Amino acid sequence: MSGKQGCFMEKDQQNPIPTQEIPTEFLPENVKVNSPEDEQLYTHLLKANEPRQSFAEQGFVFTPSPKGDENGVDLDDDSLYYNTQGSAKEYWAAHGPLPAPTKDLRQLRNDFREFGYCLIEEAFSKEQLSTIRTRVVEQAAGERLAGVGFHYAGGAGTGKTTHATQFVTSLANKGACFRGFMEHDPAVVQAGPLIEQLLNETVGPDFIITSFISIIASQGGHPQSLHQDSGALQTETPLLCNHLVFLDDVDYFNGGTMIVPRSHKILFQSGNHRPVKQLPPAISLEAKAGTLMMMDGHTLHGTGINQTEKPRHILVMACIKPWMRTQELFPFSLDPEVLANASLKLLKRLCFIGNGIGGIEGHGQEPGILRGMRQAMDAGNYVRIGGLSPSSSKEELSRDYTWRSTTTGWRASMNQPERRYPPEKLWESDDPLEQTPVDERHKVLQESTTRR
Repeated sequence: MSGKQGCFMEKDQQNPIPTQEIPTEFLPENVKVNSPEDEQLYTHLLKANEPRQSFAEQGFVFTPSPKGDENGVDLDDDSLYYNTQGSAKEYWAAHGPLPAPTKDLRQLRNDFREFGYCLIEEAFSKEQLSTIRTRVVEQAAGERLAGVGFHYAGGAGTGKTTHATQFVTSLANKGACFRGFMEHDPAVVQAGPLIEQLLNETVGPDFIITSFISIIASQGGHPQSLHQDSGALQTETPLLCNHLVFLDDVDYFNGGTMIVPRSHKILFQSGNHRPVKQLPPAISLEAKAGTLMMMDGHTLHGTGINQTEKPRHILVMACIKPWMRTQELFPFSLDPEVLANASLKLLKRLCFIGNGIGGIEGHGQEPGILRGMRQAMDAGNYVRIGGLSPSSSKEELSRDYTWRSTTTGWRASMNQPERRYPPEKLWESDDPLEQTPVDERHKVLQESTTRR
């Protein structure tokens, strides 16, 4: 008979968990002894960190160059993935032709299938383009004036933070034109019916929207490391289909999206969690304003470098299969008392910790705890960032938006040079866990999820 050991568990006042004896085989130390890595199920594949490891080995991850500028960008080294005008351009001149903007649905299908993306010509009329671009520009300016501008680090690996890239998130709250685009309303985007048809044929007719943001790239940034939007799971059909709407003419010089044509096929053939076969070089897309790119989420891509003095504006909306979410929406259903007393481990497992996915109003691009935002909603005093512009009133620009009191908002508040009404104090989250330094949070989470 197995030996047993007593164990005390936290008690719920209404439904107490009795003290119980645990069989020896279930004790953490025995589980650890019986779990040598060479006997574990798929740990060797999960720890391989593929395909990201292959991306890094093949030079698609940004690393500051010692010969580069203050951000580590070297525009003279032809071997670097983001310099797409030399040998990379010659490669695709010999291995093309690549997709060109078109309205022909059959050609769009062929391009998407073969290259992992297609370009819809004049997806927006001139009037539609003007309306939605104006709303993006005004909203971005209003958020900067309100001190809630969300800027991406401009000098990765250098310790520098610039305002080279601004994200405008939660667009559904910020203009009727954005909501119309989410519905593919022809009054907002004239190619709406064609776009929906392609979505129905890729991620399926019951697709849902996982994110919708604007990305504004200005001079002084660095190239984004190339990545997939679908994550590491390689499938023959898309799990995610992305829209990229070019609100300005784009090319290599103003940060046109870099993309590796046919990478979706190569990654699928390489298999899941396996080293990736040699990929071809990236190119920089060239397209007129009003063009819409539809892209398989498996296709390798990233934001280029804007070398001009004018900001480059795009919209990015990703659609996914409806099952790619939790069956239960815990951030809505969790009891307030349970939420208040939840451990870091429980918060993570119930989707209250965002790390690039699962955030609220952009809070989640870094490891952020969403508990405080839900508690503000429960209390009835959550203040969302709505439509803003340079003509917004003092009341609108200085409002105590809940986003200000998140980790993301608190950090952003320390560097808002255009803020029109400086605050008397910097906001801080009331959540003690969110006040814990991010690196310490990572350590606690790692220990709690790997402890045997």
